[in-house]
Amino acid sequence: MLVNLGNKNAWNAGNAMTQWVVGHESLHTANYTDQRGSNGQFGYKFGDPAQQQSFKDLMGTLQADFNPDNIMSIVFPNMQ
Repeated sequence: MLVNLGNKNAWNAGNAMTQWVVGHESLHTANYTDQRGSNGQFGYKFGDPAQQQSFKDLMGTLQADFNPDNIMSIVFPNMQ
């Protein structure tokens, strides 16, 4: 599994975010890939505003079934 250790926001945010990141990255090893929404951005729940919008746009679509952050939002439904 590849983990971006340079993402200090993720690693310094606490245990729950660390679990999210490890879960997200582990899904890549199962051939799940970051999906792009209608705005062309990758759908990340905790990304920049355009990425967050893409994440929301993917909800309920077939693409969401393959997007690591959408899958992780099922694992951690109350994570803000």
